[in-house]
Amino acid sequence: MDIRYVCSEEEFRTDSVLSAAAERATALGIALAGTVQPVDPKVLRGHCDIVLALLPDGERRSISVDLPPEVPGCRLDPKRWTPPLPSSKAACPAHRRWW
Repeated sequence: MDIRYVCSEEEFRTDSVLSAAAERATALGIALAGTVQPVDPKVLRGHCDIVLALLPDGERRSISVDLPPEVPGCRLDPKRWTPPLPSSKAACPAHRRWW
């Protein structure tokens, strides 16, 4: 298994790079499955708001709990996270599945 990573100290830069790579791959006809966290400069993001784009179609889905801004801590809602998993798994060709 070959594992690579992308990181940046600039806020949202990694999300931007991965989203752009997914868009380019899709435009080139490369089949994708999974999720990316898109960055939309027109949308103001709150503290730890998490919106995912589901690949391959790009459907956007929030996986955050809606809490007031003054509430600290993780906002990940596991109930909102699990529905994208079957669609990502189904998008993978059978011979490429690794889980």
